Amino acid sequence: MLPALAQALPVFAIIALGFFAGRANLIAGDQAQALNRFVFLFAMPAALFIFAATNPPPGLADLPFTGVYLGVAVGIFFVSLIMARTLFSLSLREAGAHAFGSTLGNAVFLGLPIVLTIEGWGAPYLLLMLCEGIVIIALGAAFITAPEDGQTGVSLKAGADALRRVARNPIVLAMILGFLVAMLRLPVPEPAENFFRLLGRAAGPAALFALGVSLAVAPRGPVAERAGRLTAITLMKLIAMPGLTWLGMILIGATPEQTGAAVLFTSMPTAVAVFVQTAHERVYQNTIAAAITVTTLLSLLSVTLVLALFNA
Repeated sequence: MLPALAQALPVFAIIALGFFAGRANLIAGDQAQALNRFVFLFAMPAALFIFAATNPPPGLADLPFTGVYLGVAVGIFFVSLIMARTLFSLSLREAGAHAFGSTLGNAVFLGLPIVLTIEGWGAPYLLLMLCEGIVIIALGAAFITAPEDGQTGVSLKAGADALRRVARNPIVLAMILGFLVAMLRLPVPEPAENFFRLLGRAAGPAALFALGVSLAVAPRGPVAERAGRLTAITLMKLIAMPGLTWLGMILIGATPEQTGAAVLFTSMPTAVAVFVQTAHERVYQNTIAAAITVTTLLSLLSVTLVLALFNA
């Protein structure tokens, strides 16, 4: 456990430093947003592209692995949606936001800085990021922008729009291009490789620091009145999702590297991207902001436990 804690603590210490900077007004929200954009548009795509381009590409043998993740993620999404409708009497759009927060993890800003330091975990983790970016984000967007109660159906246009946004997402594009380079066995010139690696090394610390600032400046409402909803999101995101994923990996006979990467991926706290989407649509955003804070704090325990179990 101590080696895992030693690996996880620096990651969360950088988040805490960013949180302190935000709370002390040393870094303003718009400055953190600029740092986020640097990570999102430049540093993280560089890190992902060169990693994917210089490692073996995914193949047909990865289908059971991705199938387990998608089965668990989509299942958790709809179970959370039904629970939100029946137990908490939420509207369809609110329930969609609740399910989105129970499913979409902070894979980029928190998970990647950890996983890229562990041998053998990066490739399967990136593959799950691609699946999440295409399926879960489109699913969440479709329900969050669904017609109000009393009307029928979810917003297919919103789902299609989300897929178009995913297709233009620099992180998704970087992974796809990297996989293509690897599949075609194209060599990356040494100066280009050094450029991408140098730029990519800025991604981890910058992403973690920006995450801390974002948590500090995000709106926070009363937690007590949302305790039931927050508990449901936390249980689904940090316990049910990684637990079911672990079981699925055992059933398909996944490699230790695939299992570790998948369980770490699904144990990530609720993503800041969920708050961005819900705030834009003005639906359920205060509960999601609180869920991000709670699950991020608790993820110190979940991430440390995953590292202790699977990266011993």
